[in-house]
This record gives sequence, C-alpha cells and structure tokens, in this order.
Amino acid sequence: MYSGQYYLPIVMQALRKHLTYRWTMASVWNSDATLIHPLDLTSKWKPILIYSKGDWRKRGRWLDLLHCDSKEKDWHSWQQPLRETESLIRFFSRPGDLVVDPCGGSFTTAVACNNLGRKCIACDIDEECVTMGHERLALEQTLCRANPTTPILRPGKESERHRETPHER
Repeated sequence: MYSGQYYLPIVMQALRKHLTYRWTMASVWNSDATLIHPLDLTSKWKPILIYSKGDWRKRGRWLDLLHCDSKEKDWHSWQQPLRETESLIRFFSRPGDLVVDPCGGSFTTAVACNNLGRKCIACDIDEECVTMGHERLALEQTLCRANPTTPILRPGKESERHRETPHER
C-alpha cells in the first residue's frame, strides 16, 4: 500500500483493523521532488506499507528500497509507476493470486495484475476514479492486443515512456 508520509498514521490505523503490518519499503524518486506544503518540505521518497492477511508466506530475500526513474501521472495525480507496481506484485504474489487495492486511483495495480496474470479487486472512494479505471483497463486490453509496445495513456495526454512487451519482462 502506497501512502504519503503526511497521512501515514491515519492509513496505518485503518489498515491494522483487518491486516497484519509486516514492514515499510521506500520508493525513492530520481526525478523531481514533491512539495509537502504543510511542512514546507520537499520529499523524494514515499513509503510502501507491507501488510498481510493471515500468516506471512515465506519468499526469497527482498530489498526494502525501490528506485523509480520517473513519475507517471497520465491518469491520476497520485498515480504510481506501472513498472514499480509490477515489481511489487511479482514479488509479493503468485500468478492466480488475488490482489486487493482499496485506493485504486488510476488503477495501476489492476493494470499490473492484468499484465501478470493475477486477479484484482480495485476500488476507490472517488466514483470518477472508478469510471476512469474501467476506461483504462478497457483501453489497456484493446491496445495490448493490437500493439503490445503502445503506451497506455489517458486520452489527451502525451508521454515519452516506453511500454515493455511481455517478452522484455
């Protein structure tokens, strides 16, 4: 679960009602910093909270630091990078597993799950985000079938990012 540091206590309090906290990872940006207005602070990292429902499944050794080369904000102002999201899902789940994203936003998690063969339940408190997420998933499926190297952007947005083909992953 991505969370801005400013809201971290609120997010953690809500999640601990139903999940077990395991660790906090850091997503470090190599690009522009984010201005945190209430504190007049610029931040170049974001916490990624690791929770589990039930017992912790053993997995290989993992690093709690991810480096992100660029921000992706084509679909939502809080959008997370697809490549980073796919890395997290690839490590913390197996094909066929169910991944839940209660803060769907741009539905990057749902797109990543679709790309990696995981089931996904994504929702958001903002109805517009849910509608946009459905549009993004439909566009993703249509364009991916037609041309797997086409970047999936919100209509009206332009980007220089390259979309990996399944063979590059």
